[in-house]
Amino acid sequence: MGTPTLVGADLFDRYQYNYDDFYESRVRGFSVRLGRRIPGTRYSRVGLRYELSQTKLDDFSTAYRNYLDQLEESLGTTDLPWQRLDDEDLWPQLKSSIRVSLNRNSTDNPFFPTSGSKTSYSLEWAGGFLGGEIEFQEHLLLIEQPKPEFPRSELLRGREGWVLLSYN
Repeated sequence: MGTPTLVGADLFDRYQYNYDDFYESRVRGFSVRLGRRIPGTRYSRVGLRYELSQTKLDDFSTAYRNYLDQLEESLGTTDLPWQRLDDEDLWPQLKSSIRVSLNRNSTDNPFFPTSGSKTSYSLEWAGGFLGGEIEFQEHLLLIEQPKPEFPRSELLRGREGWVLLSYN
């Protein structure tokens, strides 16, 4: 192949109790990834990742359910412009996604850089032609620049991201 190539796979089972949101979540699945330095460049690489996972939200608190019931009652309708997450028929949901990433890292040190920069852009596309019930596009742009003239700050960072959701 001529350049270092990354090949990897992950199996995961993540459980989390979201105390602030009053529910439990469990995400199970796997991903496979491939990455490679871009030929002819010194600091740039490209990556591709596919993920298939199942998400289940469960054990919604009584306070959460009561809040939604009161909201529907105060609006005088159950035909709300959003979907209640506590609907048991909604879960589990399948996510099939692909992520493409471009990265450039010209920093002089991975832990305490004093020169160079790190820039990355990634696009994750879920659903649509890939299948699954979860559909979205996520774009993330991260830029890091070391600034030694600021003694209290190792890096100036900028991060921008947006998610485009699809509702059926």
